[in-house]
Amino acid sequence: MTTAREWIEQIEARRAQIREALTPEAWRTFEARYFTLTDALTAGDDPEQVAGQLRQLVMEFPAVARLLEHGNLAPSPPSTESPLSAPSGGQTMTPSTPAPQPAPAEPSSRGFKTEDFIQIFKEAVTALIAILLVWTTISLVRALLGTIGDASRFTQAKDILSMMTGLLGVVLGYYFGRIPAEARAAQAQEQAAQAIQKGEQAMAQSKRMGERAGELAELASQLASQMQAAPAPRAQSDVSQALQAWAAGAEELRRMAREH
Repeated sequence: MTTAREWIEQIEARRAQIREALTPEAWRTFEARYFTLTDALTAGDDPEQVAGQLRQLVMEFPAVARLLEHGNLAPSPPSTESPLSAPSGGQTMTPSTPAPQPAPAEPSSRGFKTEDFIQIFKEAVTALIAILLVWTTISLVRALLGTIGDASRFTQAKDILSMMTGLLGVVLGYYFGRIPAEARAAQAQEQAAQAIQKGEQAMAQSKRMGERAGELAELASQLASQMQAAPAPRAQSDVSQALQAWAAGAEELRRMAREH
């Protein structure tokens, strides 16, 4: 079910189109009833009841209903009219644009470079040396078994086998130690990228909140001046519209603060 806030957003987004679709008399009637309902919502009336009355108002004007129905199926063109007018001579509230989201990282499509070939060559040489060391160590063990009866040959073979065993341990330690190190490095790089992305989003959100707060403060100052200077009939209409703009901006700022 469409809420009262959603009805208001749809109507404000297509305000210029609605005015063009209706006759001048129908537009004045629609606008007067619409402002009455938005004032009631601002005053604290039941949002569900106001939403039903807004829906009934839209259905009473087929041209408006067609515009809103079309707008729900396709994006509406940008309106040339401000969503809510501030007091005469004051600044209009401009709709805030959503915070820019960082573009997702795309996989690199580059081909092999010199560094890639060098890395492949290094890995191949290292693997070949490891295979030779393992094969040599196994051969020495087999040869050592044949020198058990000869003390001098057994001592020489044992010394060579001790050296090869040390080299073999270095190679095995390199391979088994590099795998978890690379995994930890990849995990740290991913966490750093996520932290940078969250920091950029937080900075953009904070900037938007600051700009929105400044707009609301300026509008409140202009509203106070308008209430003191404008004639009563004109001031009531302008102040009503300005209060609606201020309430919508405050609600948006509160939502942004919750998301932040």
